[in-house]
Amino acid sequence: EEDNELYSSIKASGIKQNLLVHKSGNGYHVHAGGRRLAMLERLASEGEIPADKEIPCIIETKKQAEETSLIENFIRADMHPADEFEAFNALEKKGWTREEIANRFGVTLNFVDRRMKLARVSPVIIEAFRDNKITLECVQAFSITDDHGRQNEVWEELSASPYTRHPHNIKSALTQRT
Repeated sequence: EEDNELYSSIKASGIKQNLLVHKSGNGYHVHAGGRRLAMLERLASEGEIPADKEIPCIIETKKQAEETSLIENFIRADMHPADEFEAFNALEKKGWTREEIANRFGVTLNFVDRRMKLARVSPVIIEAFRDNKITLECVQAFSITDDHGRQNEVWEELSASPYTRHPHNIKSALTQRT
């Protein structure tokens, strides 16, 4: 799934991050960016890009290559789900369909729909989510209503104890009056 996302991104926007290479024999070896290289090779084999397309690279020494490879694989973080929803929401406001968003980023329509549901959640709750005070599942539970006032009210009620912040309790509290 991650490879398809990267493939779609490079196909739509080109490569945005240089490959890191070091001298190896008569050529160069890619020590950081192997997945990007594989997707570029796939795009070339499918005729999406020319096989001789110039790809931006940074040349490092063999010693730098070892350190860079470790850094690239150990020091990384995925995009926060709240950032994903904000980005998808911004694209939708610009006129993109959810299908276009899914295709552009190599994710399923279901994934886009799940993230877009977060757009219906109060900023107070999203901020708590960003601060790791609640889980993604809890945020999704709040999305059963668009009423930010009611969401905030339930958040306050359940904030007394972290043990009451469970998706089932949130849904139950939100639907109590309906």
